[in-house]
Amino acid sequence: MESARPIQHHYSRLSWWLDVALVLTVFYLYAGWPTPDVNEAHYLAKARHYWDPTWCPNDIFLNSANAHFTFYWIFGWLTVFLPLPVVAWIGRLITWALLSIAWVRIHKTLFDRRWLPVLSSVVFIALWQTTQIAGEWLLGGVEGKGFAYVCVFFAIDDMLNRRWNRVWIWLGVASAFHVLVGGWSVLCGLVAWYSTGKQRPTFQSMFPSLLLGLTLSLPGLIPGLMLTSNADPVVVQEANIIYVFRRVPHHTVFHHFLYVSSNIVALGKHVALIAIWIAVACYTPCRACRAEGEPATASQRALRGFTIGALMLSCFGVLFDQLLLHNPILSAALLKYYWFRLGDLMVPFAAAVALCGLYVQLLENKRHWARTLVLALILFSAIPIFQTFLQRRKSGLSAADQQSMYSQLKPDVDLETKQRDWIATCKWIKENTPTDALFLTPKLQQTFKWNAERSEVCNWKDTPQDAKSVVAWWERLGKVYPGEVNYNGLYHHQTAGIQALASEIGFQYVVVDSTFNGPPFDFPKIYPNPDHQNGSYEIYRVPSPPLPAKLKQLGSPHND
Repeated sequence: MESARPIQHHYSRLSWWLDVALVLTVFYLYAGWPTPDVNEAHYLAKARHYWDPTWCPNDIFLNSANAHFTFYWIFGWLTVFLPLPVVAWIGRLITWALLSIAWVRIHKTLFDRRWLPVLSSVVFIALWQTTQIAGEWLLGGVEGKGFAYVCVFFAIDDMLNRRWNRVWIWLGVASAFHVLVGGWSVLCGLVAWYSTGKQRPTFQSMFPSLLLGLTLSLPGLIPGLMLTSNADPVVVQEANIIYVFRRVPHHTVFHHFLYVSSNIVALGKHVALIAIWIAVACYTPCRACRAEGEPATASQRALRGFTIGALMLSCFGVLFDQLLLHNPILSAALLKYYWFRLGDLMVPFAAAVALCGLYVQLLENKRHWARTLVLALILFSAIPIFQTFLQRRKSGLSAADQQSMYSQLKPDVDLETKQRDWIATCKWIKENTPTDALFLTPKLQQTFKWNAERSEVCNWKDTPQDAKSVVAWWERLGKVYPGEVNYNGLYHHQTAGIQALASEIGFQYVVVDSTFNGPPFDFPKIYPNPDHQNGSYEIYRVPSPPLPAKLKQLGSPHND
């Protein structure tokens, strides 16, 4: 039987919920971008198509395998009845609220003091934003990963309270939503379990809950395994290389981090933060969850063990990267599992918690100047949050549009004007083209399906997950967007090239970024027209190529 330690609460239920509300407010101030966020247009479009295959029916990404089945099945049905922006905000508020509850539970378990969860959330965001090395996020748009991390933080709270059977159930649900987040957390949880020493339960006593957690993880594990199960091994190898080294090296490849000066600085900060966390953890003894007559060292050991597990995963990522520099096939097969994912989050989280512990210890030792120190720390840490908030209010752009618009912006083009023109273009398409139409669009935009609700040939952001689709997507990307398109836009293809691509792929319309210079196509330009003005985008309708004579005869009613 599990031993669950009673928690001595020295605050009212109202105070507890006030802390939750304040933490939620901090999360909103930092992550409350207009919709869609960077990944929302990607995952919510996939969820909508899962429930309604007639929505954007000819899109290569939407018709690829559903790697995040649990998220689409549990949450995606809302997209059939509500607009995507409404669904996004519902999902955000659910995940942020649940994360805020887990956050407060963890800190009340550890310290049993008001306001510390709010302090920790502010410090965490400041540390996480400035020290992450692989671009992992905890606060952002709604997707399966957000729900998975909610489950991970509830599992951490149960670790601190030595409710280990519940830990594995939470992590099983996390794996169902996102198999990598949950799977790596299980390994870190085992490290945390081992680190608690004599206070840990036996493995045999946890085995039924481990088995139950594995069963709960199957809706995430099975789709993950099926991504490569039916593909030729050569195709799988090619897909791994495409995905790891060409599409997401900024998330997966350690030596890629060293190519960018900002990443080197972030790596230095990350290592420095690890050192600070170790120093503070050594200085502050394990004083958490103090029950009467019990030393209660297991809670801090569990949290530190979980963080050490995340750092071990990062070390394995570095090791595989360096040892396999000359073996890209094996390297890609290993590095695609995002070894740096949990380290990016757990190091700043553990450091924020450790700093809260240091503050508590200073107060208990009658170091009253600690209050002034904490106030200064809060003010300093809050700077990135308010900078992000003010930037969001000033631009009025979603994170997805801001990212894609900046990447396509010419020096003499106003960002807000181009965004307004993009929305107007997508709105016209939604109102004036067939729902099953297929569009060729600018490579780096991310929100065409979100705004226009039409299929597109491909884009850079919407990368499939299964091996066959990754290879097909990459081949199509190379045909449609050769290197010269980055400098001349789709005008580079000229009329003959677009006609040839349309004949091969089957798209009927082209959306062109007219801020690039190039000769106009010899196709009918249907937008902008005398009733609409748009200085940034043009839409051309590509006529269907004439059928070969033999096909004409086969389609003649005289041959029926």
